[in-house]
Amino acid sequence: MARYWLTPVTAKEPLTLGAGRLICEPQEELERLRELLAGLHPRLLPLFKASLLPGDDADACGSEEAEPDWAGGRDIRFDGLPLTLSHCGEAFIDRLLSPREALALLGEAGFGAQSNIAPQAAFAEGGERLAIGMGLDVMAATAAAEGAWAGSGGAAGRWFGVMAAWLAAGCEVILLREDGSFSEVAGCAL
Repeated sequence: MARYWLTPVTAKEPLTLGAGRLICEPQEELERLRELLAGLHPRLLPLFKASLLPGDDADACGSEEAEPDWAGGRDIRFDGLPLTLSHCGEAFIDRLLSPREALALLGEAGFGAQSNIAPQAAFAEGGERLAIGMGLDVMAATAAAEGAWAGSGGAAGRWFGVMAAWLAAGCEVILLREDGSFSEVAGCAL
């Protein structure tokens, strides 16, 4: 059985996946969210197999031996110490929509006011990501979005709110599929 992680990309160089990632259960709710977002744009919430992100061989894509602990509650950095980003992972990350593009798609679909997305607050002049306290901002945005969306459309509505908050904070958002055997993580599902 696979687990799915809604994950903020808090930095691209080196690739850093934020500690605020959320496990998405039940999977029926996740499919509801994915269908909604895919209807707006196929790359709005891209899915990638988690074991293909780390790489330990120039010719191979991914490494299950080098796979990080996704449930660890810490940022995951692919800086070569010890994790290296695979060439497949690099190609996936290079194709992500920018937070600004994703917010524009959500705004065009009428979700801007509903989710309290404020794209102008997330970017400085010229579209650069605000760097001041990014890690704390992402964690605060996650908590605020979870509270604001409680009771709005079930788990899919809460995940959408968190995703919108991460985008507004200047992060790309991805969905990672973790395959294999693992122990259940108590209290992580929303």
